[in-house]
Amino acid sequence: PWTLGLLFGITLEVPGKGEARINQAEALSQGARLGIAEQAWQVRAFLRQRFVDLYGAISTHELNAVELEILEDNVTLLEKHHKAGEAGRFETSAARLRRHQAKLALDEALGNIATMRAALAAALGLPVETVDGITLDFAALGLRPPSSLDGAGLRQAALFNRLDLRRGLAEYEASEASLRGEIKNQYPDFNLSPGHIWDQGDLVWNLGVVFLLPFLNVNEGPIAEARANRELEATRFTALQAQVLGDLSQARADYAGVYRSLMTAKSLLQEQEDQVKGMEKQFALGIADRLSLDNARLELVAVQRAYFHAQMKVYSAFGRLEDAVQRPLDESALIPDLAGKELPDPNMPQDDK
Repeated sequence: PWTLGLLFGITLEVPGKGEARINQAEALSQGARLGIAEQAWQVRAFLRQRFVDLYGAISTHELNAVELEILEDNVTLLEKHHKAGEAGRFETSAARLRRHQAKLALDEALGNIATMRAALAAALGLPVETVDGITLDFAALGLRPPSSLDGAGLRQAALFNRLDLRRGLAEYEASEASLRGEIKNQYPDFNLSPGHIWDQGDLVWNLGVVFLLPFLNVNEGPIAEARANRELEATRFTALQAQVLGDLSQARADYAGVYRSLMTAKSLLQEQEDQVKGMEKQFALGIADRLSLDNARLELVAVQRAYFHAQMKVYSAFGRLEDAVQRPLDESALIPDLAGKELPDPNMPQDDK
């Protein structure tokens, strides 16, 4: 006896299995895209810090140049007074030493500008020569008072736009889809095998049906594993969300603190500027001498330097606040497609049936 035939296998899948696999793949794909977006934000944050560093280097050089100019005049006057017997050797030597230190600081600041410009070029991925030909507008950094940054708005922006949170949600959705797929796997797929065979010279049509009957367990192991994985992703997301909100609160508090210090430094700067103006008037009237005016100007430079350091702290704190939200805190850079959407809550999983 002999049999020769041709059969076709047609799988009839339980409804929902394919959809679960597609949902899982889409969620994993979205998570991967968000991972790329996280790297993009890191590039942006790194670039902003290099921009701030270059501003700091240029501003430091400008302050050192003003200080050195005043000290040069101060040393010249003291040397004249020393020759006339009106100033001591120690006072004159101290002024020269301070002038030498100012010269060294000016050279160091100039070198620091070149270093920071090279760092900015590296962050941009451009040659240094190209960056040298770019006019940089440091006014873009701005100084926003904490009162202009709505706490509820920042919280919403962080929850909707933090890329790690959105990636965590995508991973949770992937685990949810995986669980649904395993639940669907409790029910066997059918395999139809239509065809025809030659049985000892006679043509016989054949129709077979094959399916697996899970008598011992209804996919309990994979279901339990998928459910545990979903609970793990939910726990990770909840912990990450708490960390994000904590980081945001800390960043807001830090920014408010350094901004208050900046306002104090600004008030002191205004007072010192008024004193210098008063001293200039006295010098013009012949009431004050040139050394007194130079000393007042040197005090102004010291206060300006303190204000500058406070300003740099504000810029850095503002950058950390943007990092906590992972979005530029500028109304022109808002993301409208996120407004009004609701975040899924991993702590409230959907029905497993």
